[in-house]
Amino acid sequence: MLGCRPILMKTTDQEVSILKEYYADIEMPRAYTIIKYLEEACPCVDDSMVVYAVGNCHKSKAEINSVSNLLNVEVKVDFPMRKGILSLLPIPTPRSFCIKISDCNCMVDLFSYLNEYLFIEYLFFDRSMENGLIDKVRLDEDYYGIVKKSGKYLIYGVDCDNEESSTGIMEFVSIGEKFPKKLISFI
Repeated sequence: MLGCRPILMKTTDQEVSILKEYYADIEMPRAYTIIKYLEEACPCVDDSMVVYAVGNCHKSKAEINSVSNLLNVEVKVDFPMRKGILSLLPIPTPRSFCIKISDCNCMVDLFSYLNEYLFIEYLFFDRSMENGLIDKVRLDEDYYGIVKKSGKYLIYGVDCDNEESSTGIMEFVSIGEKFPKKLISFI
């Protein structure tokens, strides 16, 4: 890690128990290493949790939706980030997505497939909050309160086109106090 800075991600739920939260400038090999680690650790996550990938990239609607045919995932939400008159501009439009990961063995492949000006967060969180997450993403609202509510969560995010980072790549990590400690040795 080149730089590690604590962050405060505001949520609407003030009862959140956060074990650790930070962002850091990284090189691409670290992102792949951590995602591979999470992919391998995923079977240790119990049935009360789900795994999602939420973010945005410069892939087309067809490309994002076709990922369900290539990997064991389900695209729940996919929409352009530009709205109104801005959507008429003849330049590439980033698209937001919310993808349920049914088989964690595809997390690295999903990252590689979507990696075109990619911002992605892998979310491990309480299954009972799943519909709330989808609703928040669909409405383009902050979803951190939903994910963090039970305190049993992990968010690992990578911004592959970050202008504030000295490397151009930044990682985001937020871990709830109740998330299994054996799965977070990467921090």
